[in-house]
Amino acid sequence: MIEAAPPVRRRRTSTFGKEMTAIERAIRGRTIQSFQISDNGRWSSIGLDGQRAISCEGLLRFVGDDGQFITVEDHNQKFGLPKPFDAEAAISHEVIGKVIDQAHICSKTGDLRLTIAGGVIELIASSSGYESFQVTGDKSGIIVGMGGKQEAEQD
Repeated sequence: MIEAAPPVRRRRTSTFGKEMTAIERAIRGRTIQSFQISDNGRWSSIGLDGQRAISCEGLLRFVGDDGQFITVEDHNQKFGLPKPFDAEAAISHEVIGKVIDQAHICSKTGDLRLTIAGGVIELIASSSGYESFQVTGDKSGIIVGMGGKQEAEQD
């Protein structure tokens, strides 16, 4: 009698051939649907399809492929302009409708880097003791990103 082989469980892998981290599984391939910055620029939120979101309490910046960047700390600053700079509108213009191609956490700092067409979104850990970002949505729970050297799944 021939027995059937057990089903092969395929691991989802990142573009580098490594097993995907929880962050990658939660947000890679998701489309950015919204972007918000609080009035004081200390809190921001990225809304994703599938009822997922990334919230950041600290520095978030968009860095374009050309090296130009916009940070949430620029929001509502005058910079000698006739009216305050609207970083929320500027970042929204660059990121809404884009798909997150890669998500990478730096194990030394806890920074989260999201690669999209045209640039990257960087969530910079600004505290070694408090969470810098959270990924929430559906029934997968909450993923919390801490600052400082962490035991991470990838470098």
